[in-house]
Amino acid sequence: MPPAPPSTPTGLTAVAGDASVTLTWNAAASATSYRVKRATVNGGPYTLIAAPTSTSYTNTLLSNGTTYFYVVSA
Repeated sequence: MPPAPPSTPTGLTAVAGDASVTLTWNAAASATSYRVKRATVNGGPYTLIAAPTSTSYTNTLLSNGTTYFYVVSA
């Protein structure tokens, strides 16, 4: 029997910077990496932008004044 998939990360927070945003979230049980996706429209479509192994990611080279939407999965 294959192992159960990791749980969903919770507690996603975003802190805006100058042309950047730092995302942090709570670790998901059994997760070894995460998938960070971004869109400019609420609900997507979302594009995979990173696959960090830690519970934070800083997205740089953004356009100030533009709203971005993020989802994180394990």
